[in-house]
Amino acid sequence: MAFKTSNIDPMYVRNGLDHNSLDVGTLCLSSKINPWSANKPMNFGSASYTNRVAAIPGVSGFRIDSRQLVHDPPTAGYGYWLTDFEGYDHSARGPVNMVQEEFVLEDLSNVGHGKVNNPMVVLINVPNTEVVLKWADEQIIQADTVSLTNAAGVVLPSSQAGQYARVALNTLNEGSHYARMPITLDLSSYSTNTTVTFTFYIWYGNSSDYNKFQIPGGTTVTLKVKILASTVLVSYSYEPLDLFPPLTVDSSTSYSTGAFDSPNKRYTLTTLGISGVTKSGLDYPVNQYLRFQNKTDWALQYTILDGSGNTLQAYKNVSTTISSYMSVDATGTPGRYSVIWSGSMTFGVINSDIAIEAGYTIKFRLTPGSSYSPV
Repeated sequence: MAFKTSNIDPMYVRNGLDHNSLDVGTLCLSSKINPWSANKPMNFGSASYTNRVAAIPGVSGFRIDSRQLVHDPPTAGYGYWLTDFEGYDHSARGPVNMVQEEFVLEDLSNVGHGKVNNPMVVLINVPNTEVVLKWADEQIIQADTVSLTNAAGVVLPSSQAGQYARVALNTLNEGSHYARMPITLDLSSYSTNTTVTFTFYIWYGNSSDYNKFQIPGGTTVTLKVKILASTVLVSYSYEPLDLFPPLTVDSSTSYSTGAFDSPNKRYTLTTLGISGVTKSGLDYPVNQYLRFQNKTDWALQYTILDGSGNTLQAYKNVSTTISSYMSVDATGTPGRYSVIWSGSMTFGVINSDIAIEAGYTIKFRLTPGSSYSPV
């Protein structure tokens, strides 16, 4: 709550600041003062009460020191005035190092990776604009813009052609105090379902020096961007028991096609191929390759994972109808096996699964039964 605007006394200020002193000078220099209040003790450059009152609309109470904005408190030379606390707002909004989370979709032309062009808006929470708007005309500061830069201090290009990530401070007010910076990120080198973190730097200045100063406590914006799959991913695995043919699953030869029905939260698989290298020495005590090929005592199972890899649904077998249509080979090509299927296999609540969301993974595995246990 803001202080009253008249009849200020030391006890009132002491209680408002929670500072254990009744000395006016001590209170005016208190570290508990919120410098982002428009009204506060500050260096007006005058010992005249009249001059101080006249200067309040144009003095912010800050100065620049080594490109950092610092509070400019009153001095003994000009005196300490209890009336400087009239209208003081202890809860005035100050700077903050923002953390912003965004979600983008993968590039369908380069599945499994982010897009080259990802336009987004980075928000800068500018402190109390009643104070900030004084800077444009304040001789010791002269700042009328806020910019977003990289670590080297280079202003980021805007997603709007020919412009930069820079906003005029006079476009902001207490009702709309976020400077909105449209930028574009290249996420093509990052994989789907990863979160990429960027740190950008906030600078205040003008056309002569855009990087004039930063505000301690509000120097950065951290952008955390998660790349979501545009559709449902399908992956493959196997149970690595000694006598079961798969030694590897080859990503280059395994494949799937299907369609994601986002409104109904289900995914329909239409083809599936899993292949790789077989284990060696599986002819004793029985020919395990032939048992595999004849679909004896093993199953194709699936589990459902969320975008962070957490298991949402435990493994369960595909239907026996699906299994009966699988083409399985472990003897036709020396050293290799394959499982091939085509048809229609739907995942989602229609199949007693959980609801399927974009970015989820349906993970298949080949799992052996008891006859494949090592002996």
